[in-house]
Amino acid sequence: MVFMEVAIRVIEAELFRSFDSFGRMDPFAVVILQTEDGSKEIAHTKTHRHGHKTPKWDHTCVHEFHQGQNHTLEFQVKDTDWGGMLSNFCGSCVISVDDFFEKAKLDGVSSSAATLSTVPPFKLPLQKKTESTGTITLQAAMVVAADRGRRKRTSVGDWFEDSVEPLGVSGGTAAFFRLHLKPNEAQHLGKKWSETYFIGKDLAHAQDELGFYEEGLLLARTPDQGGFGPLLASLCEYSGVLTVPSEGGQSRELLVLRNLRDGAKKLRLLDFKIGQQTGVAGWQGKSKMAALRQNMVDGMTNSSKEGFRLEGLDGAPPVVESMTPLLDIGGISSKSARKKVGRLMVQGWASAEVFMHFMDVHQEPADPGDEEIEVCRSPTELAEIVLCEVVCRLSQLCRACRRAPAPQKWIGSSVGVGFDAGTLPLRNVSVDDIRESVRVTLFDWGRSELNSLSNHGTLSAKDQQDREKFWQYYCGGIDRLAWEAARAYAQRFGCTQGWDEVDAILMDFDALSSNDFLGTARLCLQPCMELDVPFLDHKQREVKVKGRRCMLTYSVAYRPLENERLKGEWRVTLHRAVNVPAADLRGHSDPFLVLVATSGPLRLRQQTSVFGSEHSPVWEETLSLPVVAHSDVLPTLLGPVVGAQPLDNIFPSELASKVQID
Repeated sequence: MVFMEVAIRVIEAELFRSFDSFGRMDPFAVVILQTEDGSKEIAHTKTHRHGHKTPKWDHTCVHEFHQGQNHTLEFQVKDTDWGGMLSNFCGSCVISVDDFFEKAKLDGVSSSAATLSTVPPFKLPLQKKTESTGTITLQAAMVVAADRGRRKRTSVGDWFEDSVEPLGVSGGTAAFFRLHLKPNEAQHLGKKWSETYFIGKDLAHAQDELGFYEEGLLLARTPDQGGFGPLLASLCEYSGVLTVPSEGGQSRELLVLRNLRDGAKKLRLLDFKIGQQTGVAGWQGKSKMAALRQNMVDGMTNSSKEGFRLEGLDGAPPVVESMTPLLDIGGISSKSARKKVGRLMVQGWASAEVFMHFMDVHQEPADPGDEEIEVCRSPTELAEIVLCEVVCRLSQLCRACRRAPAPQKWIGSSVGVGFDAGTLPLRNVSVDDIRESVRVTLFDWGRSELNSLSNHGTLSAKDQQDREKFWQYYCGGIDRLAWEAARAYAQRFGCTQGWDEVDAILMDFDALSSNDFLGTARLCLQPCMELDVPFLDHKQREVKVKGRRCMLTYSVAYRPLENERLKGEWRVTLHRAVNVPAADLRGHSDPFLVLVATSGPLRLRQQTSVFGSEHSPVWEETLSLPVVAHSDVLPTLLGPVVGAQPLDNIFPSELASKVQID
């Protein structure tokens, strides 16, 4: 299989008639690549307002193609109506990729020397069904080494075994493959070396990321790293492109990336989409309609509220797994529909909800019990180390963004935050080793560019303002994410004197609307065996169903911890509830409990699993209320990270000296 990079220039069109009922047409053109995997839009021109029957676009895009694969290119011309909401089809033409390559060799100019300045334009006929509707004028040329510049591939050589194993698709359309690193290769990794250190991503579905990764790799190898050093340290590690055999005697190319799951028994990973706007029409091939759909998602989710949203949650805790979408109407049988509704549910979560579930360790990893606590760390100790490290890494990222030499336009890129939730570290494992296993990584660069200072100086004033605008969006999202992580740490690990009040709130679960309040019960935070306590409504009256009281059974124990930061933890076991009232149209409830502990300005919220259509749920779940040795951990840790700057230069004033929660 031969890969070639081709520049396509869509110059203009001539239409033989008007396709608008009245007035002048506003035409635009799209370029669609048809492969055996389906169709993909690779270019979308601007709309020539009032261009009518002679629109001019002069739009150039560069794309990498596979020669000899019977792939085709389709050029469509459409007329915009209703402000871009609708369009009229004016005609299209289809040409094979191989024939398009031949167009780059006209007049005896070889493919290795052809450029858009040396290849003459050519016309292709447009058709709508059997009607000849006009012509479209194009140019095509191979991108030679001088034009390609930094877009070349970096080969990883002979690092890996020949066999690769498919791992499926994660989130997008590109498949991932398990790679096996040879024992004597990549020794630069040092003690981090592992057979599964890298993972392969199918380049055929990640062409739009290759240029960004190669640019970053080139910058990383320069003496001053182009001023991007702190930011490059946060990027997902990229080593180059690997060519491996595929079915039918063909070859497959893979991006070689850091395997975030390397060394983890079960990685719990948050995928945050950063920025209040995650789709821009005309940017990196994004169509106007696709950008409109993305902007609608931004407006309906947490992106418009806090500047980021949760796009995915891998390795979710059992509580999240129990939150079946549309459970109140009987659930959804279709797996794909459940996935879509589940994604919409998490996209709407506020950051406080996200971090509550991310640090939910009351079921997974399993508590070792009092007898084994001297051998391995408790889930609460693991959560404290992980969340503290996440805060430090995100605050470093805040500072790195401010040190970027030029504003960037990173649209729809992600921040991955994760840790191993499948096992508890032994006490002989150092805190530094646990911190090193935490993941805070930037990835997903399909709609992004690395804008160097020299490149920024060549941009027009309008384009420079555009970069400034979207870089403010990105930095604002990172700032808010870091602050929310710090706030989550303070709420969970800021109590030194003991918790003042503890309430168990009984709720009915609704996936896409507000959960229904059913009652609240005040718990006594003293060691005790099983106790029964009634639920009260908003008016402090006992909740009853047909004259029978709705009751909660719970117990409490205290566990001391030999830890320099944690004195101990109150362990509240929520056993069961009886006589839960109906809350939905089916006459059922999907009950769960929210445990809320307060201590002065601090408020720690945790949640149990959801039981579908159950009036007497049995949870038997134990939630932890930590008591810390001292409350200055967060300011002490953040001080070295941000240097001599006051903390309120990076975070809101609540974190300037001590973290306080409103």
